[in-house]
Amino acid sequence: GGEKRRRNLRKRGQRLSQSQRRQSHPNYRTRPLRSKRNPEEFDLASHQRFLQNFLLQDVTTASPFAAFPSFSAERSNQFQQDRLLEDTIEHNFYLSETETVKVPYKIYNTILKYAYIERLQSTVLELELDSDDYMLIIILPDYEFGLSNLMKLLQIGDNVPNLRDIVKQMTPSWVKTIVPKFNLKGNIILTSDLQNMGINDIFEPARADFTPMTEDPLIYAKHIEQSININIRTQSLQQLKRFTSLYKNPIELAINYPFLFCILDKEMDLALITGRILNPLNSRIH
Repeated sequence: GGEKRRRNLRKRGQRLSQSQRRQSHPNYRTRPLRSKRNPEEFDLASHQRFLQNFLLQDVTTASPFAAFPSFSAERSNQFQQDRLLEDTIEHNFYLSETETVKVPYKIYNTILKYAYIERLQSTVLELELDSDDYMLIIILPDYEFGLSNLMKLLQIGDNVPNLRDIVKQMTPSWVKTIVPKFNLKGNIILTSDLQNMGINDIFEPARADFTPMTEDPLIYAKHIEQSININIRTQSLQQLKRFTSLYKNPIELAINYPFLFCILDKEMDLALITGRILNPLNSRIH
């Protein structure tokens, strides 16, 4: 017991003498402690690299359609470093093999529900809308002009998952993406569709019954029209402070060519609207 105590005292004395020599020697360097990086700092750096890849395409990278003889778009815009911290950017949207338009994009660097559907050769993302009662599903084909093939697969329906199955396959993932801003406004006449579904009584004066809504027995519907107004909710850049340690490898993609969208009612688990975005600058519903 005494020997062990003496050894401990000698070690303590050696450590004290080393500490005194360090303090007395002016050129003695101590090894700095490695500062712990905060998740949001890591996210900001990767976010800037992600955006730079897209922004520099307009300055240094040839268009994917440059091989076509009729494509002669000149890239005259200059890269601006301060754009890396914005939550919106201007970027090309490829309408066709020979046409592009500059459209505003919203930047997402956050946790989104994501799935890749092999049978459809498409990526599926869920985005928030202005109302919490609905959600927006974007279906992006693998190839720039694969929308026609995607539509064909959906129409054939052979071994193709339905929308409910697609939603079930979606899981929360770290996603870095740019989504074109689009504002869809329009009115759709639903009369013919409802009649084809067998809903006819409300359109016939002698059979229509609107007593839960009015006491007038003569009320009936001539036609039913649906008004649509779709906006994507803006997301903040820094949304990964609590999630960085959980999601190591972000999924990076650019939604910069035609895609499908679907508006789902969360409570009823029902598709309300489906359509195509062929040009984000066009608010007409396709």
